[in-house]
Amino acid sequence: KTLIKKFLADPRIAKIFHHGSSDVDGFSKRLGAQVHGYSFDTEYASYLKYPFHRKHGLDAIAHTFFPEFADYKQMPRESAERRADGRLNFATVPLGLLAPYNCADAALTKVIELKTTRTDKRLGGFDAFPVSDAYVRVMTHAAFTIARMEQHGPLLDREHHVEVSRAM
Repeated sequence: KTLIKKFLADPRIAKIFHHGSSDVDGFSKRLGAQVHGYSFDTEYASYLKYPFHRKHGLDAIAHTFFPEFADYKQMPRESAERRADGRLNFATVPLGLLAPYNCADAALTKVIELKTTRTDKRLGGFDAFPVSDAYVRVMTHAAFTIARMEQHGPLLDREHHVEVSRAM
């Protein structure tokens, strides 16, 4: 636990997540860990690159662009127990399945990052056009605010809204 917290807190080590606003909050709540160096998010890069796609999860990206990773998300499903909310309890997945599953998650995330930010044609598939690192960084940081808004809704100053409505 201490080693993971040190790794997450080290700003010199770049961290790449897929839907990182959720992961960063989870590390904070479950481990009391602060994440520094969160520099890229593959979900937000996918959204910026292909806003017309309906799904931007790793599974959808793998099926569309990286068939060599297709169906890796199915690996733990046969052996994991379900929690009361229906989600998989990854604590019940045998280590022999969990390790390759996590490695595939990490490898796919890195491949997406490389193919999104590089315009080298040898990388293939996902680099139809590059996504600006600046756009991804803005989205990565804005995602924390957007996630809070999704949970609670935006705040509306009703008195100011009435005044603006009258003026318009």
